Amino acid sequence: MSPILHSVSCPVCDGDVPKRLGLAETSEKTRDLGIDGVHVVRCFRCGLFYADPMPAWTVADLAALYDHDYYPAMTAWWENIRARVNPVRRLGALQHYCGSSISRFLEVGCGPGYALKEALRRGWQAYGQDVSPVASSVGASLGIDVFIGPLEQGPYADSSFDAVYLDSVIEHLPTPVAFLRELWRLLKPGGCAYIVCPNADSLASVFMEFWARLRSSDRSARICPLRPPYHVVGFGPHAMRWAAERAGFAVVQILVDKDYQTRRFSQRLMASRPPGLRAGLKQAGWTVVYWLGERAGRGMNLEAILRKPNTGGRSCCTSDFSR
Repeated sequence: MSPILHSVSCPVCDGDVPKRLGLAETSEKTRDLGIDGVHVVRCFRCGLFYADPMPAWTVADLAALYDHDYYPAMTAWWENIRARVNPVRRLGALQHYCGSSISRFLEVGCGPGYALKEALRRGWQAYGQDVSPVASSVGASLGIDVFIGPLEQGPYADSSFDAVYLDSVIEHLPTPVAFLRELWRLLKPGGCAYIVCPNADSLASVFMEFWARLRSSDRSARICPLRPPYHVVGFGPHAMRWAAERAGFAVVQILVDKDYQTRRFSQRLMASRPPGLRAGLKQAGWTVVYWLGERAGRGMNLEAILRKPNTGGRSCCTSDFSR
């Protein structure tokens, strides 16, 4: 891997007076390459967290970063949530807000293809896209087309899809507004995008930042551009609304997830025997942090439903916004 590092203004609002939070934490891969000196910053204007300088990964870099080892093992309970419960709920919301029958559906960053399977179950014509070759085997097993490569290089014409879904994708992209504009281009007028990403304003993220500072005064853990899961930008609700409206979408709804992360960590705690009292207490402590965050409306995930206006023109309207 040989990413190019370049200084950037805020990728959402073009603000150029960010607050530096600290150096980004590194991984073994990036340390071996001698990549360091990347700061985590926050935009004073829209609240986006981002890497500066920004790593520009090549397609080969992305394939290496998101290989088989990238996907962690899951408990049976969490796999059921990821593979069945969330796709059923979220695609049901897409069906409701699109306002018409969904025929053509695209999952961006399809990975293991959970949403693709649910789309096929609903009788939709499903397509997938990912940058990791791992996803091509998923497409073959489902009998659908999965394009491997950047979305903007895909074989999709304007207004190709009634609905687009992406889970844990936009936080990996150095130009999120340009990416949202690509989604806008792909959607038919009146079509909807369902976007899931981490909430960088979550209470747990604040605690992670504090914990990183305790371990090393010059490091920030708010986002992690140089270690898994390689997030180069971090959205809170305000930054997500700003980015969506700048790309021309009407914001239907932006919600903060409740319950899933707490229950996930509780299940993990019950399903495994910690390798010692200290590790067990640490795991239990994080479960409490997740629970407090969710009760305070500062849970770990954002879920945004965006609509392309029926007129086809860019819109700055917000039909509903929930912090």
